[in-house]
Amino acid sequence: MKDFDPIAGDPITVLLVEDHPGDARLVREALRDTRSLQFRVVHVTSLTAAIEHLRGADVDVVLLDLSLPDGAGLASIVRVRAAAPRVPILVLTGTEDEELALHAVRGGAQDYLVKGVDAGTLARAVAHAVERHRMLLELEATRREQLALKDRVLSHVSHELRAPLHAVGGFITLLVDGLAGEVTTAQREYLELAQRNLDQLARMISDLLDATRAETGKLLIEPAPFDLAEVLDATVSSLRPLAQTKQIALDATLPPRLDAYADAQRVQQVVTNLVDNAVKFTPEGGRIAVVAEAADDTVRVSVADTGVGIARDIAPHVFERLYQASRGQRGLGLGLFISRALVERQGGRIWVEPAAGGGTVFCFTLPARTPASPHAAAPAPW
Repeated sequence: MKDFDPIAGDPITVLLVEDHPGDARLVREALRDTRSLQFRVVHVTSLTAAIEHLRGADVDVVLLDLSLPDGAGLASIVRVRAAAPRVPILVLTGTEDEELALHAVRGGAQDYLVKGVDAGTLARAVAHAVERHRMLLELEATRREQLALKDRVLSHVSHELRAPLHAVGGFITLLVDGLAGEVTTAQREYLELAQRNLDQLARMISDLLDATRAETGKLLIEPAPFDLAEVLDATVSSLRPLAQTKQIALDATLPPRLDAYADAQRVQQVVTNLVDNAVKFTPEGGRIAVVAEAADDTVRVSVADTGVGIARDIAPHVFERLYQASRGQRGLGLGLFISRALVERQGGRIWVEPAAGGGTVFCFTLPARTPASPHAAAPAPW
């Protein structure tokens, strides 16, 4: 889609995809130059010719018939969008079908017009579609610029914050080790509490960075074959002290070995997020169970808790950015958002479902071996 200014007299280049000569002639007549708009119509009679033209020439808008010799129905919209994602599409067809029109717009068309529409309406629809699409592209470009700026700011701020955090943590360690003098039991408890809060602050900073990188597609993923059972066992062992603060039992059911193809460090981050989330919503004396198993060409990991559970109306939103099911919970509401991004970037999927007898189960899958054509999948429904 080229840059042009119709107000200044630049013509709008229209690619008309129509196999009926009479209908094509009517469109040409309808798009004759007006006082305020000029049109340049390029006519092709097949979907194949349209896609070939889009790959090698500048076009401002596509007028697409849905009944062509080599393409029919909504699949034609998909093919045109794939060939030229930055070019708006107007469906111009002889079928007056409101349901089809709705599906066409949902499938990426700017508008759905029925053949025989008067010349003024057609000209305005074409011009408005081009302008709307250009505004959307400008908004998207502005959004990308804002995200890039936010990423740079957060990277700088995190670097500046981490230095004093490390310094404070180092002094706390010196005090706990007694290198600055004898520490009483009460003082040790206070220092350990300060260290836990310091660790939480460090995780928040990392989450802010990961959330921004997830939005910009810059999350670093380095997949490789590894033993998932070994990584999960080490992760669960490191998280048991966190669960023990609320007398929550944290168990893992793992096979002797479980081959997976993913980024082991990122998988550890996902499981840590899920277990941390489970601890928040599980009352004292509860139980959290981590289970991993092979499933065809994937591996499946589940984190089940005996907590308060998640209502059905809330479940679809828990992976959204900054979403928190309870305002009383600490944190930024980014853990599940980041977890979804990490899992889907590695060709897996993640979802939540109710646990038998109460509580919640978070599940995610990962490839068991190097994927032939990795692709992200949508989260499973409740």
